[in-house]
Amino acid sequence: MTLLRRSLMDEDDETRDRTTIVVTVLEHAMEKNPYVSPEDDDEADDIPADEPVEGDEAAFVLLEGLPMSFDKLHRSLVAYQSQPGSMESAEAIVLATLPVLEDRPEDNRVLSQEDADGLDDPTAVVVQKEVVDPAAALYAIPELASLGRVFRSSAPTPLTESETEYVVSCTKHIYEEHVVLQFNVENTIDDQRLENVTVMLESDSGVFEVTGEIPAPEIKYGGMGTSYTVLKRQEDVPLETTEFTSSLHFNVVQVDPATGESESDSFEEEYPLEDLLISSADYMAKVTVPDFRKAWEVAGNDNEQMNKYALQYKTLGDGVAAVIEMLGMQPCDGTGVVKTAAGVGGEDDTKPHMMHLSGTFIGGKSVLARAQMAKQGTSQVLLKIAVRSEDPDVTQTVADCIR
Repeated sequence: MTLLRRSLMDEDDETRDRTTIVVTVLEHAMEKNPYVSPEDDDEADDIPADEPVEGDEAAFVLLEGLPMSFDKLHRSLVAYQSQPGSMESAEAIVLATLPVLEDRPEDNRVLSQEDADGLDDPTAVVVQKEVVDPAAALYAIPELASLGRVFRSSAPTPLTESETEYVVSCTKHIYEEHVVLQFNVENTIDDQRLENVTVMLESDSGVFEVTGEIPAPEIKYGGMGTSYTVLKRQEDVPLETTEFTSSLHFNVVQVDPATGESESDSFEEEYPLEDLLISSADYMAKVTVPDFRKAWEVAGNDNEQMNKYALQYKTLGDGVAAVIEMLGMQPCDGTGVVKTAAGVGGEDDTKPHMMHLSGTFIGGKSVLARAQMAKQGTSQVLLKIAVRSEDPDVTQTVADCIR
């Protein structure tokens, strides 16, 4: 404490700020849990281990690492602020109530030599690209604002080829009880204007029910429009992969390509799209744990699910990529990349590969998985996977993602 208090007068602002926090935390902790010295110095060896007591803020602040990086904490707070009514709420803001954010590729990337050299340069400036929350647009739509907080948003999935007359992609926004499908539609026909654009979905599964649509009012040539479809998830139906047949529905108005003026009345048109899938992996946020081995031990094996599979892939790398995609989880400790054996060309002769994965399932349930994979023959990959979670139903759901 003597050394720390001297740093309160340091010339550096950040040093003073950090020291102020630490001194304040420690002073409070010493008042709440005063140190009791041994009665006899000869019994010093018998002093019990310095285990933090319940409610010891100092032990938590100084010994426990943050469950996320400062950058992700900042992005999570920005996402929290974007939700309607969040800043008017009387509830305290704690880590557990902040939005879950997925890892970005740059969160776990390895610095190149050029990057590392730049960090040694005191004049170097690192510019980070501001990431826009894909759900922010939904919060601004009154019909969707009442659905609550978006748990995660998927990457856009193409539903057409990029050279077709109408280019369509879909982003899946996952809520606790709903899924909002955002369809981005581009019109590439110069003598057409599209009006009242929606996407029709059909499925034999009983997991989801279409409860609302917001059409794109108008899409001119070269323009992009957005329509939304709201799905309600049936609580009494187990979550499973659901396949939808989809088609684009719209009204067409013929226009003069030079002026854009209408040349006809509107008429209805339909355009087939690729099938759309919603799987259990869409409900999994890719979130890395700081220490996988420790998290695995803490999780315990009470709710562990272990399975073995023979997957039809020609290379171990293809099998690893497929398992990551099927689970929707984040590889930890660089285990998402297969390392070939020294001196051996090609992956067919690669040694067995162990993969560590982590993620957060809908409802804030942490999930961990260990997957051991080995090549067998010319077209088969053997997989032995163990999944752990605090919720046995979540464990079973995630384990069932392997197909």
